[in-house]
Amino acid sequence: MNAGHVRPADREHLTITVAPSTSVGERIGILDARIAEQRRRVAGIELQGREIAEAVAKMKAKAALAVAADQAKRWEAIAKARQEAADALVALQGGRAATGSPSRVQSSP
Repeated sequence: MNAGHVRPADREHLTITVAPSTSVGERIGILDARIAEQRRRVAGIELQGREIAEAVAKMKAKAALAVAADQAKRWEAIAKARQEAADALVALQGGRAATGSPSRVQSSP
């Protein structure tokens, strides 16, 4: 077994094989292998964290674009409804003005 390449399944085996009769060099080699394995595990966890952060950022960007598109549609609908209401108001005001206009009302002789 190469001390620099320890598979996760071998970790428990390393703990079991460290005996009081093991030389200092062997113990250091085993510890170095465990340290290297732990570094790989930490790096793997950090990678997962970065992948999740990137996915969340992409989802937020897509969600923001979707919200902006929905708001634009709502704004267009509101603008159209406002214009229709304003047109109806102008028509009513025009009708009112024509109905109450002194020039239209004929006085009796």
